[in-house]
Amino acid sequence: MWVTVVVGGALKIRIPCGEGCQRIGWLQAETIRRWGERKEHEPLRILEMKTVTNAGLDPDDQIADVLSDGDTVIAVLKTSFDRVMVGDMFAHRYYITGIIGEGTYGHVFKARDLELERGVALKCLKKSKANRLNTKRFLREARLTASLGSHANIVTVYDTGCADDGTLFLVMELLHGESMGQFVDRHIERRTPIHESVYVEIFLAILAGLNAAHSNIPPIIHRDLKPDNVYLSKHPDSTDHFIPVLLDFGIAVSAEKSQDTAACGTRMYSSPEQTRKGAKIDARSDLWSIGVMLYQCATLLVDVPFDPFDLRLSKFSVPDVREHSVGTLSQGMALIIMKSLEVDPNQRFQSALKFREALLELPSMRQLDPKSSSLSRL
Repeated sequence: MWVTVVVGGALKIRIPCGEGCQRIGWLQAETIRRWGERKEHEPLRILEMKTVTNAGLDPDDQIADVLSDGDTVIAVLKTSFDRVMVGDMFAHRYYITGIIGEGTYGHVFKARDLELERGVALKCLKKSKANRLNTKRFLREARLTASLGSHANIVTVYDTGCADDGTLFLVMELLHGESMGQFVDRHIERRTPIHESVYVEIFLAILAGLNAAHSNIPPIIHRDLKPDNVYLSKHPDSTDHFIPVLLDFGIAVSAEKSQDTAACGTRMYSSPEQTRKGAKIDARSDLWSIGVMLYQCATLLVDVPFDPFDLRLSKFSVPDVREHSVGTLSQGMALIIMKSLEVDPNQRFQSALKFREALLELPSMRQLDPKSSSLSRL
């Protein structure tokens, strides 16, 4: 089977499609590849593929299902070349199908890996932000996350590289569900308490992932733990089960390089020692961030009533969580939260494993039926 692709209204490229088992996304990628062989210094940006009758063709469509031998396909070109866009064929392999999110330094896209026939999340560093520091951080995120291998509670990295136009990218597993930030915000907006057993289960999983990072050789300190960097991933075939997954190791650092670093992280979730430039940062700083997240789950406060910078400079301590709690908060849970938020790191839990063991000792956890757990796949 042969298909003729018209590019730019003039150039025609005749492409063999085997038995037509390939998809339209493959046809687009092959068009870009063949264009590159002819016009090496002129990048091709295709918005969409359509038939001569102006019918749109979906990248996931099987060619044999929508086209016949000898058909002509029109490649509709983009006019903007300043950034990665939906509809792009990226790095000759990933077809961009949607936008997942956008931050100060980059975009995260939903994409289709045409070689392995699977959905992926594609993170790209904005060219306007690709200075030396941000490039170093982006590459470090890829290296550190990939070094953690495959863990149920840490996002998996599949690929990383630099596209032909110089755009740095990171390819990760595609998760379905919502961020923990969205989950907490919904409860805050509705003023509906989060049941203690629910958020304890979430943090048991987070701490399992964190323990893996801290147990790495050398240990990896996340340094920016917050609800938006935890994803409650639902299995595509189930609405009842979810798995908390740690995201965004963009400012993570190995423990052997955790001294003499600039103050970093999101202020509300940062430990007191994290606010001081040149401070020694270790795993206990991440555990403080877990404590802040637990405090927020127990109180449903948009802003917690303490600031890490003020705590470091004064002798004040964190207000007792029981003064602001919403719903039922057990004595054991309150003590765990307050221990995790000790200003002196030596008074906190000394490891993610010890923190996790304390949560498992709560009466609500001992009475839980594992089969009814929302995290039963862990």
